[in-house]
Amino acid sequence: MKKTVCVVGHTESTCNYITHQLLKFLGQHINLTSWSIAQSSIPPPFLGMADIFVVSNRNVWRSVESQFPAEKPVLIANRVLGPECLDKLFSLEPGSKVNVVGTTEETVSNTISILQSFGFRDFQFVPYYPGILGKIDEEISVAITTGLSHLVPKHIKTIIDLGGKGLNLSTFAELLQYLGVPMTILNDISHFYLETILYNTQKIRTMGQQSERLKNNMEVILDTVDEAILAVDEKTDVILWNQAAESILKINHQQVLGRKLNSIFPEIDLSGYLEQRIGVNHEIRSIADKHYFLNANVIINNGRSVDGMVATLRPIQEIQELDVQIRQELKNNGKTAKYKFENIVGNSPALNKSILLSKRFAQTELTILLEAETGAGKELFAHSIHNVSPRRNGPFIAVNFAAIPESLVESELFGYESGAFTGARKGGKPGLFEEAHMGTIFLDEIGSASSEVQNRLLRVLEEHEVRRIGSGKITPIDVRVIAASNVNLETLVAKGKFREDLFYRLCSLPITIPPLRNRREDILTLVRHFAGKHSRPKLTLTPELTDFLTHYDWPGNVRELQNIVQFLCSVVEKGRQADLQDIPPYLQRKANITDDSISSMEAAPALADLLVDPRTAELIAGILTEIKNKSLLLSGVGWQTLIKQMDNRLKISEHQMKKWLKLLKQSGYVETGKTRQGTRITPKGEELLARLAAKKETEPRV
Repeated sequence: MKKTVCVVGHTESTCNYITHQLLKFLGQHINLTSWSIAQSSIPPPFLGMADIFVVSNRNVWRSVESQFPAEKPVLIANRVLGPECLDKLFSLEPGSKVNVVGTTEETVSNTISILQSFGFRDFQFVPYYPGILGKIDEEISVAITTGLSHLVPKHIKTIIDLGGKGLNLSTFAELLQYLGVPMTILNDISHFYLETILYNTQKIRTMGQQSERLKNNMEVILDTVDEAILAVDEKTDVILWNQAAESILKINHQQVLGRKLNSIFPEIDLSGYLEQRIGVNHEIRSIADKHYFLNANVIINNGRSVDGMVATLRPIQEIQELDVQIRQELKNNGKTAKYKFENIVGNSPALNKSILLSKRFAQTELTILLEAETGAGKELFAHSIHNVSPRRNGPFIAVNFAAIPESLVESELFGYESGAFTGARKGGKPGLFEEAHMGTIFLDEIGSASSEVQNRLLRVLEEHEVRRIGSGKITPIDVRVIAASNVNLETLVAKGKFREDLFYRLCSLPITIPPLRNRREDILTLVRHFAGKHSRPKLTLTPELTDFLTHYDWPGNVRELQNIVQFLCSVVEKGRQADLQDIPPYLQRKANITDDSISSMEAAPALADLLVDPRTAELIAGILTEIKNKSLLLSGVGWQTLIKQMDNRLKISEHQMKKWLKLLKQSGYVETGKTRQGTRITPKGEELLARLAAKKETEPRV
C-alpha cells in the first residue's frame, strides 16, 4: 500500500517544484498531495489522510505547526538549487551586483548560501524580499530568483529564474527511511545530480569562463562521493578522476588525466558506447580479479552533440554488504513478514482448504483468528496472509503473549510516555500498535493475555486508537489484526478466563489450521523438505519407519516432525536408510519400541512360534476377540479402535498393533477391506481363537 506524502510550502510554485521532484524519483512508491499556505491558510480536508509531511522551511512550519496532526511525522526540508540551473549563471560577469529575490529573509539567505557553496563568490548578492527595510538599489539591473519572478522589483531588466529549490540528498535519505523504501533508490538520485554537475564541469573546462574557485568546488563535491567517478571527453580522454576512483582502482588522477581510458583500463572501454550514444546500466566488470558494477551515461550538450561520458564504479562486495545490512536492519526491527504461502509445504485437501480461505480473507480488512495446535504453522499463515493483503507494503509486527512477561505486555503493546514508570525510557516509546500503523499486527497466543490487557485490546479494536501509558493523548491507528491461539478460546470464555465480547471481535474470520495427523499425506513430503533444508535431500526411510511416521499422532505437529528429521539427518550415516532404531529416545519410549521388539517384528517369524509365549498368546487372543465382536455387527474395526478397546487390559503402541495385524493378515487369520472397512476375522482366525481359549482353560491356575 502506497503511503501519502503531503508537501507544504509558502507558494504554489515551491509546492509544485518539490512535488515534481518527488514524482520523478519516488512516483511509483508514493501518493502526493500539497498545500500552499499563500493560496489558503485553512488546512485542506485531505491533510489528515497524509502519512508524512515535507515542509519547505522552518518559517512555513512555524506558521502551520498548530494545525498539524500531532501523531504524524514531519520533515523540515533541506533544499538546494538543482545543479542543472548553474548553466544560467555562466553569463554573469564576475563582480556583478545582483538582487537575490525570495519570499522571506530566511529563504533569500539560504539561496545566497547555496550559490556561494557552488563557487559563485565573485558576485555582490543583494537580498530582496517583500517587506525588506531600506531603499531599493535601482542601479541593480539583474535579479536571481527561484521560481518567484512576480516578486522581482519592476525596474529589473534581466531576470535569471533558477526554478524552485529541491530537496537535498539528506532529506531524500530521511524520507526514504520513513517510507520504508529501499535506500538503493538514493543511488539513482545521486547519479542524476552527479551527471548534471559533471556536464557543467565539462562546460567550465571547455569554455574557460569560470573562476578556478568554482572548478575547485566542483571537484570538492565530487571527491565527497564514495563511488568511483570518472569522465571522458568525446575522444575518450580522461577528464575527471575523483578520490574514490583513486582509492578503488589504485591509480592517481595525475597518471590518468588526458590519457585514453582504454589504454589504462581496457576492462572499462567506453568508446563503443560513445559511438552509439548509449549508456551502461549495472554491467559487471572484472578489474584485477575484483568485480565492479559499472554505470555510465552519455553527456550531450545543448547542440545535441556528444561531449563525452560520465561513469561510476562500485565494488560488488560493497553493494552486497549494503543489501545484507538493509535486510538485517529490517529483520532486526521485526517489521517485515518473512514467509509466503509458497513456503507452506503440503498438498493435502485439509491444508489447501485453509490456504484458500486465508487468501480470500487476506483481501478484507476484518480481524482474522487462526486456531491451531502448537507447531501447526500459525505464524507461517499470519506472515503469508499479510504478504498477499493490500497492506503487504506496510509493517508486520508479531507479538507473542506467552513470551512477554506480564508486567511488560501493556507497555510493549501500547507504549509509554517519559517518566510513566520507574525505568521508562527518556522521551517515551511508541507501542507495537503504533509501529504497526498502516500494516498488520499478529497477536499470537492471545489466550494468554491477562484480563487487563484484554480490556485494552477490546478498546483498540473498537475505537481504532491507542493511549500510551502515562499519557492523556489519544493516537488514531489504522491496523489490521491477526490473532492466533493454540487453545480453544470458546472453552476459556466458558471458564470465565477470556472476555466473550473480545472473542467475538477477534473471530470475525476464523481459520482452522489442520494438525499434522489430519493431513498425513503431507508427512513424507515434509520429511523430504526438511531433509533437504538439512543438506540431506537423499535421506531414505525403511518401510517400518515410514509406516510409523505416517501413523504417529504428532502432538507437536510440523515442528515436532521437523525436529525428528533434523535428528535423523544428524545420526544416520550417508548411504544408510533411517530405521526405527534411529528415532529420538523419547519417541521410542512413547511408542514402546525396544531393540528386541524391533528386531523380532522385522524378522517376521511364523505366528505359531510366537504363540509359545503366554503373554503373546493372550495379546493375540485379545486382538482376535475384539475383531470378532465387531465382525458380528457386520462391520470391521480399525487399529485405533483396537488400541482403545485393549487399553484396559494390555498396553500396546500403534506400531505394535499394526505389526500384529500385518502378521495376522499374512497368516490368513484376518482380512482387510479394500476401502475403509476395517479388519475382520476369518474362519481360520476363529479356529485359532477357539484353540487359544481352550489352551488357556487347560493351563493350571496360579
